[in-house]
This record gives sequence, C-alpha cells and structure tokens, in this order.
Amino acid sequence: MQLFRTIVLALLVVASLSFIVAAETPNLSLTIAKVDKAPVIDGILDDAAWVTASQNGSKAVIDMAETGAVVSPFPWVAYMAYDDTALYIAYVTYTQNSDNLVDNIGIWSNDHVELFIAPAGQTFRHLGWDIAGAQNATAEQMSTIAIRKTGIQAIYEVAIPFEKLGATPVPGAVWTGNLTGLQVADSGQWMCWNPSYGLFANELRFGSFTFGR
Repeated sequence: MQLFRTIVLALLVVASLSFIVAAETPNLSLTIAKVDKAPVIDGILDDAAWVTASQNGSKAVIDMAETGAVVSPFPWVAYMAYDDTALYIAYVTYTQNSDNLVDNIGIWSNDHVELFIAPAGQTFRHLGWDIAGAQNATAEQMSTIAIRKTGIQAIYEVAIPFEKLGATPVPGAVWTGNLTGLQVADSGQWMCWNPSYGLFANELRFGSFTFGR
C-alpha cells in the first residue's frame, strides 16, 4: 500500500511539473526606436540607427523553441528601428560556423529568419528570408534585404517600406507580431522571440511592437 501511495504521489508531481512547463507565458512587448536616418541595407551594422535601437532597448532575443520549453545554445538578436517611411530589422544570428549553414534544401528548410507583422486592425503579413538569399513571395514584394556571413554570425539586414504594409504608424501606435526562424545547422530548432506554443501564425501568441517617440 505504501508503495502504491509513493507511485501515485510521484505521478502527481510529474503531472504538475508538466503543467508548469506547458503553461503559456504572457506575450512579450518591445518598443521600436525612431531614428533620424535610415540604415544603409548592406549587411554591415555600423549605422547610427542600430546604435540608437540598442541604446533604447529596441532589441529582442530569439532563442526559444516554439514549444516554450527549450532554449537554443546559439541565440539570435534582432534590432528594430523605424523612421517616417519604413521599418528596419537587423537579425544577428549566431552559429558555430556560418559557412556550415544549410542553404541548399529550400527556404523553409534552410537556415532562415521570419517576421510576422500585423499593423493595427489589419491581417498579419508573413515574410521569410533564408541564408541563400531566397525569399517568400511576400518578402520579395515588400522588402529589401542584405545578408552577410562573419564567422560565427549571419546577419540579415531588412527594410520594409510602410507603403508596402499599407499602414504608417505614428509614435505610440501598437502593432503585433513575432520574430522567428529555423536554426538547422546548429540545433535543428525552430526559433522565436515570443513563444507560440504551436504554429508561429497564431495571432493570439503575437507579441506587441510599440512605435517609440
């Protein structure tokens, strides 16, 4: 009887721990810095815009599996900025060796980064760019990108004109979305900023982007 009680207690503990792991966390938020001068889209992050973004905390760590239960040993950082005409994002993806990143299978199976972005009151857009320079149709229509490998980094520098998004935010405006991708060579892990606990396209699990003043 004592053994039975011990087994039941152990199962209850395991179940409670599983619930904790699976429990959904609050959606994250990030303020996007407004900059005076647009960055040059060349894959080199030496522009004042990226310094401003970092100084103002306009950066997100992309290290979590979509399950919310695993952290990658090679996290990514995304810097975000905007001006009157466009949204700018710089993904700095860390890797053991950027020459080993997978680039020959197809955009969604290669090492790649993604953006889900929903202007206020609108349906979200989904943009994706892989390490080989391939883009999905939405990204090709809407964005300009430069990709550069630097040893332990692969940098994706992106500009998305607000005209293409069909909305121009004013300071204080709040849009929603997520910063995601796939890390093939280093971990085989789907990556995200805001854990989606399933499909990245789940709008209920989008974080919030507030446009700074």
